[in-house]
Amino acid sequence: MLWQPFQTIWGRICQLQGQKFITKMGMPFTYSVESGTTVWVERDGKRINQSLAKSNFTQVYSMMQDSPIVGPAEINQRAINNGESQVRGPSYVWAILHDKRVIQ
Repeated sequence: MLWQPFQTIWGRICQLQGQKFITKMGMPFTYSVESGTTVWVERDGKRINQSLAKSNFTQVYSMMQDSPIVGPAEINQRAINNGESQVRGPSYVWAILHDKRVIQ
């Protein structure tokens, strides 16, 4: 796979807000991006009470370049092993970063 600059990936994430995504467990969700740096996830028409920082996506995208990430559970284990901070909302971050509309 040819890795693209994160700015390109983030631009796609911003463009795709409001569209339906699916977690690895099959749960549909949408999201919105506020202030260009914060992702808010909505499930069943309700916003979850946790925001996802752009830095979470940067961190996971960097991990993906080292080796594939099989699923959301692997994200925080790998972060801990690398001495990095854990990622908030790994199921959503994983789903967005593994969607063919984002990673082309």
